[in-house]
Amino acid sequence: RFPARVLWGTDWPHPNIKEHMPNDGDLVDLIPLMTESVGLQQKLLVDNPQRLYGFDNK
Repeated sequence: RFPARVLWGTDWPHPNIKEHMPNDGDLVDLIPLMTESVGLQQKLLVDNPQRLYGFDNK
């Protein structure tokens, strides 16, 4: 509903977890299941963080 206002993030490096460290790769593998298109993945993973943090578009 608000794809321009969402971005992907984790709490890596998980400093508060002492046991059963989550596999961030497994979490990233779920992104296509949570998004309805490659374009939305592009927004969550690239476009929105780029705009928020002011990265250059190269």
